[in-house]
Amino acid sequence: MGSPSDKNGKIEEFFGKKGLLSNALAGYEFRAGQIDMASEVLSALTGEKYLLVEAGTGTGKTLAYLYPILLSGKRVVISTGTKNLQDQIIDGDIPIIERAFGRKIKAVKLKGRNNYLCIRRFSRFVRQGTFEFKNDNKMFKVIEEWAKKTETGDRAEIESLPDNFAPWYEIASTPDSCYGQKCFHFDECFVNRIRREAQSAEIVVVNHHLFLADLGIKTSGGMGVLPNYEALVLDEAHNLEKVSTSHFGITISPYRIEELIRDILSEMAAEGVTNKDVLNNTKKLAEATDTFFGALMKKKGFSKKGENVKKRMLKGFFTPDEIKKAEVLISMLFILRDRIKGLYGNADSVVSLARRVGEICDAIDFVVTMPDDSYVFVCERRGRGIFLSAFPLDISYEMRRQLFENIDTIIFTSATLTVSGSFEFFKSSIGLDGQTDEIVISGGFDTESNVLLYVPRKLPLPNSMEFVNAVSKTVEEIVGASSGRALILFTSLKNMRDVHDGLASKLPYEMLIQGEAPKNVLLKRFQQEIESVLFATVSFWEGVDVPGEALSLVVIDKLPFDSPADPLIEAKIEFVERSGLNPFMEFQLPRAVISLRQGMGRLIRSDRDRGVLSVLDARLYKRSYGKIFFESLNEFPVTDKLHDVIDFFK
Repeated sequence: MGSPSDKNGKIEEFFGKKGLLSNALAGYEFRAGQIDMASEVLSALTGEKYLLVEAGTGTGKTLAYLYPILLSGKRVVISTGTKNLQDQIIDGDIPIIERAFGRKIKAVKLKGRNNYLCIRRFSRFVRQGTFEFKNDNKMFKVIEEWAKKTETGDRAEIESLPDNFAPWYEIASTPDSCYGQKCFHFDECFVNRIRREAQSAEIVVVNHHLFLADLGIKTSGGMGVLPNYEALVLDEAHNLEKVSTSHFGITISPYRIEELIRDILSEMAAEGVTNKDVLNNTKKLAEATDTFFGALMKKKGFSKKGENVKKRMLKGFFTPDEIKKAEVLISMLFILRDRIKGLYGNADSVVSLARRVGEICDAIDFVVTMPDDSYVFVCERRGRGIFLSAFPLDISYEMRRQLFENIDTIIFTSATLTVSGSFEFFKSSIGLDGQTDEIVISGGFDTESNVLLYVPRKLPLPNSMEFVNAVSKTVEEIVGASSGRALILFTSLKNMRDVHDGLASKLPYEMLIQGEAPKNVLLKRFQQEIESVLFATVSFWEGVDVPGEALSLVVIDKLPFDSPADPLIEAKIEFVERSGLNPFMEFQLPRAVISLRQGMGRLIRSDRDRGVLSVLDARLYKRSYGKIFFESLNEFPVTDKLHDVIDFFK
């Protein structure tokens, strides 16, 4: 394999000014930080260490860990925060490495099961499928034609397939519906096919949700989805705590029970079985589900139609009558399970359905009784549905048990992992308390010359009645200087709408706003209409990549502190207080700093980009913690004068 010094020489040979990469990459620019990162990654891979890398935008961090992976000779799993980055690695970065490296790389992209067509469920649905809406039938014809020729079974191949196309969930692969090796279609199964490819791959690319699911299965003694691997790269690692909290949580909704009932009835239809007792029990279960969740829908604060509401549940949230309805629901689930067992015995489908019944009953009991104060319990109304959830307040124990005690080599990387240059907040948020190597690498772009940070001093504070009017006036001034080409980011929907509506008749540019079209459609219009202005909230703070002239100004209305009214944030604040720490300094402030840096990262996406960043929050000057934000944004020159912005754009 060669000595470490030999391999470091190969990194210089690959990433150097006249290296292999320079010949393979159009528009190549030498970046010293890329060599530094690649060297540290190689050291971690060969020395079986934990490495934390904050790599600023423009470092070329993906290439900086892909090449060392190949040099190490190890099988590595790369886990990303988004499917977009999965696609970028497989379709964009690995082909570059292949051209430069001079050989083919065996890399496989794995997604969650429900992205893939299940041949057994599809065949069954075709025989008995019915559609709630006429448009479903038209779209399903497209799926049928695609199913005849697809080699991957990945729904992403059908560009016109809506995200919420209900029949897809009747034909997609799911852990609950899988028969495993006993399935007649096992050999041709799309999920099994991609798993077999992964078994011989050098690099397996997944997202955090799938990685954590696999980790959980293996920790419980199961086979898991991913092949055995020797090292792990967690890219977009700043999202790891959020995704892990959701993954380790529990959620129950009427939809989950309705899906169970549909699968039971579909199984009976597929087997040509009719049993009056089971049919009667499914009807009673549906009624018990409507009764329990319907009662919650009528509770104070949840009864307003069309409004999404999220509230924290404390002891006493459920009335004695609601608890009784929950007990009836659990009882009906168990009765149905016993009926099915009596009908089918120990058939594979029954074992799976019985396990699902048990999991649903446990979830209902847990969220209704609230037995564990290390969880926060949340009731949320989304559209026509009620969702009951329990989320752990501290994921440290599970992360240590499932991740850190089982994997010797991990590289954590992102453009935003530090606060004031320190990784401590990130490490504590995921329970990482062992020995780690750490490196901060400046971005590969000339932010000193190409970016200006504008923070006006004289704006009213965000809690002022005058704040929105002042933001509107300032946005009008800055956008006028930039001739449109602006992304205006807000921390609340209300402020976004108020400012947009106030400026709609004042600015001579196309005014796009989140919600009027799907995100990808809005971004495409924003990029094509060079002088347009896009108003958006938190969902546009990450994953927005608009290089070039179309984006020359990013404005953030105020510092992105989490709302303490959010049930999870409220409970975490209390949890930190109980630990004897200052929740503002140890939790709220670091999260806001990282979030702000993520939002600002939308501006400079290529070597040729230049523009202005602006934060319209005077607390940066008027509060002592403002210096922590400025310390974390020290790569940008700062001004509080509008004429500097005007001169910059001139």
